[in-house]
Formats: sequence, structure tokens, C-alpha cells
Amino acid sequence: MRLHIQVLNEKHSIEVNENETIFNIKKEIGKTIFFDENTHLTFKHERLIDDKTLSHYKITNDNTIYVNKIMQINKDSKSMFKIVNGRCCGG
Repeated sequence: MRLHIQVLNEKHSIEVNENETIFNIKKEIGKTIFFDENTHLTFKHERLIDDKTLSHYKITNDNTIYVNKIMQINKDSKSMFKIVNGRCCGG
């Protein structure tokens, strides 16, 4: 099946099996996009867990998942967090 990957303003497509784990999807995406521990995937505003499969999340042909990166910003000894390409939050 075809899966669309949204990264900021760019959309990529990959061919995958519905029983692929999120971890394997990350590895495939990681061939062209930098992934680290602050990068995660979301679908319908839900963070995708590495050991779950696409079918677990009911991700089907031509659906889009989003690559999000959490950035920590230290400002006046307070931690603030911003999610790039997703919703923002602070703390």
C-alpha cells in the first residue's frame, strides 16, 4: 500500500505492508530524513508507538502520517517545548 509522509511543507510517498511496525517505517523514512530520539510520527493527532503496526492504527492505503520533532528551548532557566509540524505546547 502507498503511505504518504508529511514533513513540514513536503510530502513523500513510500510503499509499505499494512503489517509493518512503526519502527520499520521510521527506518525506511530515516533513509532520507534525519530521525533522532526527539522525532516521532503521528496519525490523526496520535503519537505512533514503535512496536505497533500500521494496521493497529487503522492506517490504510493513501493515508498520511506526519513527522514531528520536539525541540527543547531553555529560556531564563525554564524549559519550553515546541512541536514542529504539529501542535505546540509549553511547560
